[in-house]
Parts: sequence; C-alpha cells; structure tokens
Amino acid sequence: MREIYGTASEVIIFLGDGSHADYNSPLRSKPPPGPCRMFGIDDMNIPLARQTLDNWKMSALKGPVQALEIFSFLAILTQFRDSSSLLESFKTFPKGHVTALFEALRRTLLVAWWDRIWVVQEAVVAQTITVRYSGVAASWEFLVEVTRSLSRWDFAFTRYPNSISADCLKVFNLFSRISDLDHHRKDWKSMQRTDLLTLLRSFGHRKATDNRDRVYALLGLCSDVVAIRPNYLLNEAEVYTAAVLAIIRSTRSLSIMCGDYSRKASQDLPSWVPDWGTILVESDRQRAKIFNFYDACQGVIPIIDSPEFRTFLRHFKDASDPKQYLRKEAALELQKAYKMSFREPEIQSICASLMKYCNGQSRQDLPRYSLIRNSGRSLVAKCIKIGTVTGITEPLYSCSDMNSAAKVIHGWAQVHKDKYTTNYVNGDFLVTIMSGAKKAPDGSLERLIPSDMPALDAWYCENIEQRSLGKDRQEFVEPLDTKYDIFTEALRLSATKRTMFFLNYNGPAVDALVTDCFISLEAQQKTLLNGASFLAEDLFTEGVELLKDDQLFKLVQSITAMHRSTFNEKYFDKYADLVSKRKAIFQKVQQHNFSLSNECQKPCEEYLDAYKDFISQRDMLERFIIEAYFCTPPKYGHLGLGPLLMKEGDEIYILPGSRSPLVLRPISSQTYSRAQPQAYQLVGDCFINGAMDGDSATVGDNIVDYIESLDPDSENHGSCFRIGAGQSGTATGAGRIVTLEIV
Repeated sequence: MREIYGTASEVIIFLGDGSHADYNSPLRSKPPPGPCRMFGIDDMNIPLARQTLDNWKMSALKGPVQALEIFSFLAILTQFRDSSSLLESFKTFPKGHVTALFEALRRTLLVAWWDRIWVVQEAVVAQTITVRYSGVAASWEFLVEVTRSLSRWDFAFTRYPNSISADCLKVFNLFSRISDLDHHRKDWKSMQRTDLLTLLRSFGHRKATDNRDRVYALLGLCSDVVAIRPNYLLNEAEVYTAAVLAIIRSTRSLSIMCGDYSRKASQDLPSWVPDWGTILVESDRQRAKIFNFYDACQGVIPIIDSPEFRTFLRHFKDASDPKQYLRKEAALELQKAYKMSFREPEIQSICASLMKYCNGQSRQDLPRYSLIRNSGRSLVAKCIKIGTVTGITEPLYSCSDMNSAAKVIHGWAQVHKDKYTTNYVNGDFLVTIMSGAKKAPDGSLERLIPSDMPALDAWYCENIEQRSLGKDRQEFVEPLDTKYDIFTEALRLSATKRTMFFLNYNGPAVDALVTDCFISLEAQQKTLLNGASFLAEDLFTEGVELLKDDQLFKLVQSITAMHRSTFNEKYFDKYADLVSKRKAIFQKVQQHNFSLSNECQKPCEEYLDAYKDFISQRDMLERFIIEAYFCTPPKYGHLGLGPLLMKEGDEIYILPGSRSPLVLRPISSQTYSRAQPQAYQLVGDCFINGAMDGDSATVGDNIVDYIESLDPDSENHGSCFRIGAGQSGTATGAGRIVTLEIV
C-alpha cells in the first residue's frame, strides 16, 4: 500500500458529499463528484470567499452550512495577520450564524476519513494531495496554511476571552489532525523517518476494524528496526505489549510510560501498556514533548532481559578472564561477534561501547545500563524511590475557561501554602504548574530559565491570582505584554487533566541511612583511632578507606549555598567543621614523607568527636539527610503535578530509562515474600521540581564496571547489572534502591 500511494502522481481524499450521513460513519461508495471550486494558497479565491460569506451572514439560517461557505471562512482566516482585526470582523456575524458555522466546520473535521488508521500511510507518503468535500476541493497546502493561522487566533482568544465561546474554540483543536499528518509528510519527504512511539502517539487512537491494526498499520512508516511483524495469531493485548517492548528497545528508554495510564477501555492490558484504542487527550500527547527536556534517570539505558541477552552474557561467564574483553586487541573479535551473532539493539549498543573503551575512550563517556525483566505481563526492575503521596488537590479538568481554571490553580497554591508545607517557596509552585516549560517564539516548547521567573510571577498575578479572586481584568488586558502568552499556552499543556499532589520522604530509607552513620562511626573508631594509637598501619589504612566510603559524605555532595539558606545555620556550620577535620586527615595521609605516628592521633580524635556530635542530634541529622539528598521538602517544596486519578498512598519512583518520575500504586491485596518484589500498577508520569535531571541517585553501571564486577565462580553473576551497594527491597548503599514489579 505504501508503494502504491507513494508512486501516484496525485492522491485525492474524498471526505464526503457534505451530508450529515458523512459525519462519524463508515466510508461507503458514493457517486463520482461533479465540478468543484478549488481553494489553494494563492489569493485568487479571496474575493469569492468574501462575497460568499457576506451573502451567507445576511441570509436566514434555513439549512445546513454548505461546503463552499465553510472553505470560504477558512480562506478568509488565512488573510488576517492581526488578531484584533480578526475578532473585529466577527462582530458583523449574527451569533446564530457563528455557532452554525463552527458546527459545520466541526462536522467536516469529524467525517470518517479523519478517524481511520489505514489512511495515515496514504496521506504521509503521497506526493500531492487534493482534499475533496462536496462541491469544494482544496490543496493540502491550503489546509496547512489554515492550521498555521490558528496560532494567531489562539493568541487572540487569550487576549479577548469573551470574543468567542469555548465550545467554538474547541473546534480549532481538531486541526491538529492536519498538522500531525503534515509533520510526518515533511519528515517522509526529507527521508527523516519516524519511530513507532511517535507514530502511535499521533495516530494510535484512530479507528480500525481490527484493533491490532492500530499498531500494524503504522509499521510501514517506522524508521527504526521494529522487532515485531504483523501476526494475527496474537490477541490485542499481546500485540500492544509486544509494541511497548519493541519501543523500549528501539528508543533505549521508558519514554513510552509518559502519559496518564489510568484511562483504559480494555482491562486485559497490563498497567504499563497503553490502550491505544482509548481516545487520546491532546494535552497528554503535547505534554510528552515537555518531558523530552528531562532525564530523571540520568541517562541509564534499560535492557529488556531475553534469551539472546543471556547468551551474550555467557560469553563473559565462560571466559577464563572476563577482563580480556577490555583489551584493545579484543576489539576486532568483539566487533565481529556483535555484528554476526547478536541482533538486539541493546547488545549492539553494549558491544559498541566496549569497542570504544578498548580503543582508548574514557569510561566516563560510556552509557550506563540496567536490566529489566519481562515475564509476559509484568516488568521487574530496580529503581529509586522518591516518596509517598500524602495528599492531592482538586484536579484541573480543562483550561478552555481560564476563569474557572484560575480558581483551581490558585486553590492549589493555597493548599500548598497553608496545609502541606511550612516552607512555602513560590518559585517551586510556579515551575511545577508549568512543568518547567514555556512557549518559544517559533511556537515550540522550551525549558524555563531563571531569568523567566520575574515575568512568570507577574503573569501568575495578573492571569491566575486576580482571575481567581473575580477581579475585573479589563484595566490591564490591553497593556498585557505579549510575552506572557508563552506561559498561558505552556500552562494548558502542563496542567490540563492533571492534579497537584504532595509527598513525604521515604522514611525507612532515611532511618537506614541514619543507622549507617552510627555503624560507620563505630567502625571508624575501631580502625582510625586504634590504628593511630597503636601504630597499626594496616588497621589505620582500613579506617581511611572506611572514611572515604562513609555514606554521610556521599549523600551530601550536592549541598549548595542555596540549601544552606533554608537550613539551620548552626547545624550547617557543624557539617562544614566536620568536613574540615576530615580533610585534615587526608592531608596527613597524602604527605609524601608520611609514616604512621602519634601525630595522626590528634586529627583523628578531633574528627571522630565532631562526627559523633554531628550525628548525635538525630532529628537534625534526619532533616539534613532529607534536604541534602532526598527529592523531598524543603528542597522540592513537597509538591508535584501528576495524573488525574492519583490518590493518597501512591508512590513515586525513578526507573532506569524514565525521563520523569513515575507514579506507581501498590497492590496491597496480595502477600509477598521477602524474596518476591512488591507489585505495583503504573498510574502515569509526574513532574517534581528538582527531580527531573538525575539529581537523585541512579540505578545502573556502564558495561566496563559491570564486567569488572563479574565473579567467574558465581553461577548468577551475569543475571543483572550491578546496582551500587543496595539490595533488593532495602535502603542501604545508594539509598532508596528497591526492586519492584509493575503488572
């Protein structure tokens, strides 16, 4: 089919004869259309369009709006370069005519063709497209030009919200069907193919006689080597699941988990598999673009466990010396092995990384990996726990009515300020409701930067706070700077169908780290002090190594002056003094002429006394750990933005490969043994300011460190990548590393 449409000189898309029967009904054979009026991107039809609309708005509404009147309106729409002039022209239309015109336009954009999945190929690969509707034909370029003009209309509505009803404005959202197809048409023409995830987000919600075709109909447009082929022996759930696993492999991430996974028509699907048959909310798809800015897992690449991957690992296990693969002379053998024997993209990526290392590349430049096990309907992975949801607010269902939306959003601010935090930071709240994004001058999205904050604060005051209080905005509507609208559009994408939530830190993990500090103190006392006292160099050296590995110093490396301003000043000074005394020990050790003597005893005693005093104030130590390391208050403001159906008790995790933290719901109806991971359901993605760029500890290691950790005498050394010092279900080592199962 792709070749047929791609080689045709022209593809004519027939939307119907303009009757109400065309609306949302199956395509059926129709008599050949007769002569038609053609609309293009030139101005030749503008006089006719103006005359057609003038005659129509002066007449009585005795029948449905005709196709000529609809396309005349679209032609006029492309002529306005000033939004206020556009709104001024609509004052001459009777209200009933405006409503009828938009209803007719809505029906035009909802005829059956726009909803079918198999037509995507014909629209994307066609060289030239002509759209025919009743007695009117239009070039594809004409419809694209109309779509571009709507950005000016949207800005006009922001400035003059009473100019047109919200229901009429929603009709313009349907033009995304045109822009989506045109985006992929341009990519196809420029030989820039699209990955399966992008195609599914754009078109997977379209209708098909067989729901499995929501995936299969798009495979011919994919750029990547998709590890699935049409197989109608599989059921719908199996096809959708196979597509998700293929996407994880090809994108080398869990980006597919961005969205609201609570909306499903089919209950047979695992929670982590999207139901492409569910009508996709436009804000969800657009919001996915925002999360492309972030990398919460800090670049860790997920690897789906497979028989081929286990075979690959056995190459290392069977070697008498696994480190032989790190020698430069092994690079050619390795290159041959992965090109000839292994086809999975994860394995090819790993081997390519090893080849780079063998040829002198720094291991700091090598990617890190983490294994994810797939048992058919579940995913098992090691991940980082951020916290538990302690409260939620009223959801924001729509931003089409900004007055109503402003009341909900300002209500979020009041709850945040009055109930859930004693350290309210306005900047955290503003960044959160925007998901850290703004609209760029070219209409795309980009990240907020610190210099945006004064304008964002002023925009919030005028457009949200004053609206929510019911104040008359007319006095400041006209002088409102156009740059503020970069925030209005981003807010719609970020907050529509979302709710604000509040979370606490992972209490057990903090307790474990506090305990680690006391254990570390005891071990250092036995080695550092005794080694210096008795001139036992081996014992002293062991103490220095324990000092280097102390969890307290590992977890507070990210403390900055900004954190100090929000923390107890005296306690922070204690930590600074402790660091200074720790440094004094290392300076002694690093002296070239150093030999163990009594002169080491005094700095060791001073350091250990300071360490003991620092951790003796347990409540202050706990807060210090929270602020320094955990993605929780006051560093993160105790708040986030997440899916509509979040509820108290949900938990927030960062999984290997996830660009944003994910909301998981524990399944408490089942009993799990210590060896069996707790099961969760995926609710969706969320935004937590400060946890979006890998600020937390991450799960995974580069392949070089992994190979170096292999134990040839162990039977299961190749079962998973080394995950720091943390064990399954514990909070030791790196902190909150746990193993969980998403079902």
